[in-house]
Amino acid sequence: VAYHSVAPWKCPVGRFVEVNLQATGDLPRTLTAELTSLVPGSLVVGLDPDTGRLTLHVFDAPTSADAEAAVARVLDQERRLMRALFAEEVP
Repeated sequence: VAYHSVAPWKCPVGRFVEVNLQATGDLPRTLTAELTSLVPGSLVVGLDPDTGRLTLHVFDAPTSADAEAAVARVLDQERRLMRALFAEEVP
């Protein structure tokens, strides 16, 4: 993110992605959203409490592979959170 702020010749391509969180309950979903927002270049836009769908803006994700990698990182974060705090595995 810092590089892009001082490199005006490179125009980053942002993208919105949606992640279907596997955990149930408000607390693990909210914690996953909060931890995701700490990652530089990502911003949580919304979290649907009924479906568990997390909407996220990803900085500099020009390809669908970049967007898929962002989704995978969020799901990995969710799995680590569930193991650490709730002693549960999510698929």
